[in-house]
Amino acid sequence: MEQLTQLLTQLAEKLGTTSEYLWEVLLKQAQLALVTNSLFLLMLIIILVKCILAIKSLMKEWGEDFDKELLLTILFALTFTFTGLIIVMIQDVLTLSINPEYWVLTEILDRIS
Repeated sequence: MEQLTQLLTQLAEKLGTTSEYLWEVLLKQAQLALVTNSLFLLMLIIILVKCILAIKSLMKEWGEDFDKELLLTILFALTFTFTGLIIVMIQDVLTLSINPEYWVLTEILDRIS
């Protein structure tokens, strides 16, 4: 933690500001990231619901007709992919809303490593 404080102080000095001000700016950035990630999560959920409804509709419409199996496979793959993205995004949104300081720390550590 001491190394992180030193790095934050050095970065603040290079930017001509204080580490306290830099920390506040990073926390505001966390709020922005929360909003954008929440919107992205909402978009993913809408797409997932549309994919599930499309699969359900096509399965009902086609019945035992397997000629269109490729399209159904693509829809299943999209559904699987979007579900995975939603799971990842939920973790980000929860971290940003409950503990933005942790998000800031991980962002700093990611940038310096």
